[in-house]
Amino acid sequence: MRCGRQWCPRFPSHSALPWCAGAAAGNWHLVEAARATIGPGQVGGLIPAGFATDFRTLQAAPLPQPRVFAGEFHRLRGSSTVALLRPGESDPLRRDPFSNLRSHHQWAEVARQRGARLARLPVSGNYLINTSENHSEVHGPHLAWRRAFTAAVNREGCAMDAALAARFGLGLNRIRAASRRFFPEATRPPG
Repeated sequence: MRCGRQWCPRFPSHSALPWCAGAAAGNWHLVEAARATIGPGQVGGLIPAGFATDFRTLQAAPLPQPRVFAGEFHRLRGSSTVALLRPGESDPLRRDPFSNLRSHHQWAEVARQRGARLARLPVSGNYLINTSENHSEVHGPHLAWRRAFTAAVNREGCAMDAALAARFGLGLNRIRAASRRFFPEATRPPG
């Protein structure tokens, strides 16, 4: 992703995940990375970095990024954690880490408190925001924070380009067409 801003890095060492992080569970790149990275002494893995993309404007910001969201990607996006299930284990944490580590934004701390280790997965995710499909973007206790986050992505982000879209297995023209279908009035980068 190129936009002329110093902080706008590329993540060349990361593999790509699908466009919508919610679909990550079915992605073979993620499965391959998790199998290669999560060792026998670990209970799962976390996706540390990625992007947030505003579906209306197609502005994208790399995460973590202090002026948008300083925490690691898994702290923001729930489908950025991978649990290694071991049905035969007597220890509940090793048998089903997902049920024992609580919410995605707490996995690192709870695992550390319980003496468990997590892998850092060498993939990046993309959190698609401002779709009007997420209830917490329209209502709820975190509405002000979500609106501020979306504003920060648009203020600090860069126009999505073909290279970023390709990292997630998509063409920029298809993404633009989908965005226009839902938000025909939105202001987007030229193209």
